[in-house]
Amino acid sequence: FMNALKILALPRLLFARLFITSSSGFCQTLTPKYIPTSSLSNCYYEYLPQGYDPVSTQTYPLLLCFGGYGENGDGSPAQLPYVINVWGTTGWQIKQGIFPTSFNVNGQQFKFIVLLPQFTGFANPQYINDFIDYAISHYRVDSMKNYMTGFVRGCGVVWD
Repeated sequence: FMNALKILALPRLLFARLFITSSSGFCQTLTPKYIPTSSLSNCYYEYLPQGYDPVSTQTYPLLLCFGGYGENGDGSPAQLPYVINVWGTTGWQIKQGIFPTSFNVNGQQFKFIVLLPQFTGFANPQYINDFIDYAISHYRVDSMKNYMTGFVRGCGVVWD
C-alpha cells in the first residue's frame, strides 16, 4: 500500500516541479472545436504550443484536462465555456494568459498540447481512451508523454 502511495505521489511531484520551474508567456489561445470525439463528447477546447506545425515531425506532450459535473454540457457554444470557467484549472489559466508557454525540466524545454473535452454525462475510462486515441490521431502528440488532470469529478475520471 505504501509503495502504491509513493508511485501516486511521483506524478504530483513532477507536475509541481513543472509549474515551479516554468516560464509564463502571452499569446495564449483556446480554440473551440465542435467535433464529436465519442458518443459522450461533442466538443473540446484546444491549446496548441507556440510554433506548433501540424505537418512537422516534432511531437509534443499531451495534457488532458477533465472537468467535474458542473462542466458537463451539450457541446453548444453557450455551454462549452463551462470547462474553462473553473478557477485555478489549466483552461482558466490559459484563458487568463498565465499558463506557462513552456516548462523547463532538468534543462529540457517542454511545450504542451492541451485539450479540454466537454462531456454530456459521466465519462468512464472507455470515453477517456477514445478521446486519447482521437488526440493522438489528430495532433502531433508524443505518445509516451500523456498527462491528465481533473477538477472534482474530473479527478475521479483520471483515477479511473
